[in-house]
Amino acid sequence: DDATLDALGVEGDPWIFGYGSLIWNPLLHYVERRPALLRGYHRRFCLWSRTGRGTPERPGLVLGLDRGGCCRGVAYRIDRSIAREELRLLWRREMLALAYRPKWLCAQTTDGEIHALAFLMNRKHPNYAGRLSVEETASVLGTAVGYFITGFANATWMLFLGRIIDGASGGNIATAQACIADVTKP
Repeated sequence: DDATLDALGVEGDPWIFGYGSLIWNPLLHYVERRPALLRGYHRRFCLWSRTGRGTPERPGLVLGLDRGGCCRGVAYRIDRSIAREELRLLWRREMLALAYRPKWLCAQTTDGEIHALAFLMNRKHPNYAGRLSVEETASVLGTAVGYFITGFANATWMLFLGRIIDGASGGNIATAQACIADVTKP
């Protein structure tokens, strides 16, 4: 979206803040990648997905940046000469359902503060799931069926879920596995 890029209002290359799929599958042409910390927002499975990671009958969950706390992610610097085209592609990916609100925010990196475009959860969107319990989240994620997934009740997914829920500790991973075991039929 040209208006969003214009709203940056500074010279130089724009930055994009990734916190979920943009970390492991950025699909961006970037010239630099840095670990980044965004304050005031945290990563949460708070967006119902009825396509891709769920179905209309059995919605899955995807990550959103919700208010409060902080989020560690990755910042990508995009060469300004290709920024408009990269942003258009990113728009098609992230803004298709209008479940996110794009916003330029300050993020901390190892080389100092940057202004990065982040996609925040639109709490007024009908697919906003709100604050689900750990048990509800684990149950949905562990039994999800959709175009991109067919249930991820495996060790790799549990490790990821444990980190997302509340840090990587054995208790969180065990809690996630137990929640899924309670609802998964052998």
